Amino acid sequence: MHINRRQFLAAAAAVPLLGQVPPPPSYLMILVDQLTWWMCEPGQRGLLELPNIDRLRAEGQVYNRCYATSPVCSASRISLRTGLWPHANPGNHKLIHPIATLEEALQGRGYRTEYFGKWHMSPDPDGQFVKPQDRLHWDSFIGHESDHRHDITFKQDDPRKYSTAPWDSAYMTDAALKSLRKTARSDQPFFLHINYLPPHQPYSKYPKSLEEYSTVQGTLRANAVSVDGHADRYVAMYMNLVRGVDIEIGRLLDELDTLESKAVVVFASDHGDMLGSHGMIYKRKPHEESARVPLVVRGAGWTPGVVDYPVGLVDLARTLGDVGQGTDLREHRDSVYYEMTQHLGSWEQGQWRALVTEDGWKLAIGEHGPRMLINLEDDPFELENLAGAGHSREAELETRMREWAGSTKDDFFRS
Repeated sequence: MHINRRQFLAAAAAVPLLGQVPPPPSYLMILVDQLTWWMCEPGQRGLLELPNIDRLRAEGQVYNRCYATSPVCSASRISLRTGLWPHANPGNHKLIHPIATLEEALQGRGYRTEYFGKWHMSPDPDGQFVKPQDRLHWDSFIGHESDHRHDITFKQDDPRKYSTAPWDSAYMTDAALKSLRKTARSDQPFFLHINYLPPHQPYSKYPKSLEEYSTVQGTLRANAVSVDGHADRYVAMYMNLVRGVDIEIGRLLDELDTLESKAVVVFASDHGDMLGSHGMIYKRKPHEESARVPLVVRGAGWTPGVVDYPVGLVDLARTLGDVGQGTDLREHRDSVYYEMTQHLGSWEQGQWRALVTEDGWKLAIGEHGPRMLINLEDDPFELENLAGAGHSREAELETRMREWAGSTKDDFFRS
């Protein structure tokens, strides 16, 4: 089912019966680390079974073309908090207070705010303990900076380490379930944000009980090239990690059912993973596998179906808390802008900016001159770079990118 804009706005603007003002919605936000969009697509992921993600997709509004505002952990997570593009964030890839955030906005409206899992946004991290001054506006906090060993965390302001072995994701789910049961007895709306570490590398970090997919069962993209002969092995282990996260999501959904909770569920990933596509792994590239992520919103006011216009993670803060530079997800737009502002061995070794249009064109421009122009409708695996070939869309998209940059105070195109 595809939703047109009129249906979209009608659902969002439905008038309560008899003039009653509905209570503010509670939110359960599930953020997965490094989950590429195509691994959530039943028609593309091969043998991988994800019944709980599939359930969310069936019951929620699926944003078929969502892009990480910046496909790298810290910058993407901060854009989700602040609604700012990294170039407009005073801390760039660090969250430096004071700055308006989604959690601050919701807390100011009477919400109870609770955080679980990976943080990875502190301006001056001291090990894995997240200092209280670096994560303001959370009533409850169980988490750690960026530990992908999957075995330690911290509670609130206590600097003592707590073990999350053998499976960090199950530990965080347990904590979130305990909170859900408590909040179900209260009329106070909540914003509960759970952050799972998988399927971020190391790909081999999962309990034996989750080892279901082997090398011969892994699904490689049509554009995949072996990485040191290990691409198929990486993908198989990645699939086991994603399956593990799906199990935890199922536990959360089952608890919401048991509690008869009407909380809006938001499911997303901070960025993707190349998984051997174009001979690359991990993130930081403008390619679809790195930058495109799953996004599903389920709940009252969110009509089940597929939305095909492009959106960004930067839009979540605006949608849920009216914060930042983004646009409400329910507002149609014809393009989305995303970027890399760090020099982290990214695409062609420098910063870059990219834009994707509703009709499936992508332009990426690197600071040192490389360009990528792709017609995603005809070339979904990005095998033919049309940049520099005199195509009429290249100049048009660059103009649009420069307009985006101007409207968001990005000086990338200033020479």
